[in-house]
Amino acid sequence: MLLWINLQQRINEILFENCIYSQIRIDTYCYFCTMKSEFQDSFRHKGLRRNLIQDIRDKKIATEKVLDAMMEVPRHLFIDGAFLEKAYSDFAFPIGEGQTISQPSTVAIQTTLLDLKEGDRVLEIGTGSGYQTAVLCKFNVKI
Repeated sequence: MLLWINLQQRINEILFENCIYSQIRIDTYCYFCTMKSEFQDSFRHKGLRRNLIQDIRDKKIATEKVLDAMMEVPRHLFIDGAFLEKAYSDFAFPIGEGQTISQPSTVAIQTTLLDLKEGDRVLEIGTGSGYQTAVLCKFNVKI
């Protein structure tokens, strides 16, 4: 139980350090993060994420600010650790309960279209895994 609570606190620190949020439950974010090794953001994870962000950059569908925010969010924390390679592919991935984690290029387009400014308010409905919410939090918005 203590490990679970520590993981929840650490996830808050990493993903929501700049976010003013209300009514967000982080249980979903911890659902698959039951072991410390799955919770790490290793050089391998960062390299896979960098390649994914470069692929999205090459498509010219998002601003650099959005891509920077996505680079800071470890997408592999939002899916089962057994599917690490899938975490950094540009397609939606099932996460259970009939939901999916959004395709990264879709997150990039949606976030770019929002044209967020610090302090803006965003109503996030049907957050699924919470990945989009974590990206939005990098813009210092109220969710």
